[in-house]
Amino acid sequence: RNALIIRRYIDAVWNAADPEALSLFVDDTFVDFTYQPPNKQGHMGMVQLFNTAFSHATHTIEELIVDAERAVARIRVQATHVASFRGIPATGTTISVLQYRSFRIQGDRIVEHHALFDTAALLLQIGGTLEAANACKLK
Repeated sequence: RNALIIRRYIDAVWNAADPEALSLFVDDTFVDFTYQPPNKQGHMGMVQLFNTAFSHATHTIEELIVDAERAVARIRVQATHVASFRGIPATGTTISVLQYRSFRIQGDRIVEHHALFDTAALLLQIGGTLEAANACKLK
C-alpha cells in the first residue's frame, strides 16, 4: 500500500507538475524537513519553483523501499531548463539528476518528508559553478 501511495504522489504532484495535488497525499500534520516553510505550503512552493525553471519533467522511481510506515525512493529527474534557476538564465539544456526522498506514512497519508537532490550535478549541467564557500568544509 505504501509503495502505491508514493508512486501516485510522484505522478500526481511532480510528473503532472501540480502542486495542488499534494493535498491528496499529505496529512494536516505534515512536516517537510527539506523545504521552507517546513509544511505543505513549502513543498508546494518547491514544486512550483522547479516547474517554472524546468519543463517536460519526468521523475522516474528507480528504486523504492517500503515498510509499514516508511518509504525511501531513488528518483531520476529529467527536465529541460527553460527559465532562470538560482540566477542561471535558461539554457535549453536537458538535465538528468538523482534525487532521494524519504517519507513517513500513517494510514494512507504522508506525515513527514525528507529529500536530497544532487543540486551540484544540476548546476554543472546548466552551466553553473560550484563555489568553495558552499562546499562542505572540515575547518
